[in-house]
Amino acid sequence: ADVSIKIFNQTGSLVDTIDESKTAGWQMANVNVGKFAAGAYYYLIYVKHASGSSEIQGPEKFLVLH
Repeated sequence: ADVSIKIFNQTGSLVDTIDESKTAGWQMANVNVGKFAAGAYYYLIYVKHASGSSEIQGPEKFLVLH
């Protein structure tokens, strides 16, 4: 599936996007948070399956502390 992870700050502004192709099952993606200011962020995962169907997972929250 094609996966797009969109990361938003607390005001809802898009701050980063990670686009990758993944196989079915549990997967991981690395996010370089060194470029983010300290604070709370949210992410949504957009998945487009080979069959043409799609889904959105989230939002989930994470914190960046420096």
